[in-house]
Amino acid sequence: MGSWGPGLQANDTALDYIIEKRLNKIKTMKEAEVELKNIDKHSDSDHRAVLGVADYLLDRGVKLPKESGIISYALEVAYSETDQWREPESRKIALDNFRKRWKGKRVSKIDIEIDNLGLFDRMAIGLTNKQIRANLKKRRSHVKKD
Repeated sequence: MGSWGPGLQANDTALDYIIEKRLNKIKTMKEAEVELKNIDKHSDSDHRAVLGVADYLLDRGVKLPKESGIISYALEVAYSETDQWREPESRKIALDNFRKRWKGKRVSKIDIEIDNLGLFDRMAIGLTNKQIRANLKKRRSHVKKD
């Protein structure tokens, strides 16, 4: 599988696909749909790759179709696997954050960043995503008071 965190982009399959296909050039919903369909046909871990690529495209400001069978199915499978993750609650939060963004709702940039922390960042910090979220929210509340 090659996942190093609960975030949707925190897996080798999605990142390999993003790099190999040069997805940074995608600008339209139509182009995004074509690539998501291609992943669905060719990837071993297709649901993880679909979600990782979709999350990446959202980060780049590409609008995704609000009703997409590929994304809906990938989310359904991902939610059914949350109990297999080291931090099931963090994975569920990452999936919830993605779903909100996909449907056009706002999610804080800090939450998105936490979801997609790299392996070495996670090891260096030595905290779970839940602990990281609590620390950042506490820090953010102090900043607002100043």
